[in-house]
Amino acid sequence: MKTGLVIVEIDNHFRENLKLRMEVEGFKVYVAGSLIELTRQLERRNIEVVLLSLMELKREGLKHLEAIRKLKSTAEIIIINNSESVDLSIEGMKLGAFDDFYLPFDMNHLAKRVKEAALKAREVNKGRKPVKQKIAEMVIAMSLAEGGSPDLAHDYLNRSKRPKKQKDV
Repeated sequence: MKTGLVIVEIDNHFRENLKLRMEVEGFKVYVAGSLIELTRQLERRNIEVVLLSLMELKREGLKHLEAIRKLKSTAEIIIINNSESVDLSIEGMKLGAFDDFYLPFDMNHLAKRVKEAALKAREVNKGRKPVKQKIAEMVIAMSLAEGGSPDLAHDYLNRSKRPKKQKDV
């Protein structure tokens, strides 16, 4: 299944160039030049990743990010920005963006990050933990075991596998 990707960019020329390149990379690409178009795409399509350009949208783009989170909470968002608006990218990351890219950027690296974001979105959709989270938990368990607490490490790794206790009514 191809990764569903929507590009949110006001500049038609940049948006179409980015669309063509992402299609060459194998993504199913949709485009949006406004919040209304973005909303339609999120409601009608299986979108896993959103490329959100803040270059023209500026602070309005952060409202788009919040709208994406409300409409499609499992979609991962990658911000595209210029170096003059680093503060907006920082705010976007605080609001939950997966990554940010500054112009000029390497298209191969962007395609790689879109693939990683899609993988994370799929894992979240399936109720699985993202790979980075699994690795972090294994590192914690190894530290516990090496620190002389192998039972605690075992319990830590198996805490989510335990059946939930039912509350007495």
